[in-house]
Amino acid sequence: MIAQEMLIQLQHAPLVERIQVIEVLLQSVKQEIKPPEPPRQPNKPFIVRQFNLGSDVIVDRDAIYRERGM
Repeated sequence: MIAQEMLIQLQHAPLVERIQVIEVLLQSVKQEIKPPEPPRQPNKPFIVRQFNLGSDVIVDRDAIYRERGM
């Protein structure tokens, strides 16, 4: 616990010093309450499979933009 003498000294300290004490206390609390990072799941290897979609698709951009009204 904080000694009563220290509390009395803080109560009679200049405003600037009291604000500095508050900032130091809040900074220490902020460091303690940082949420722990969630554990990461290990990377699961995957297999890339190739497949054929059929013939090549030729895209006419001009026709698509005309349909959209651009």
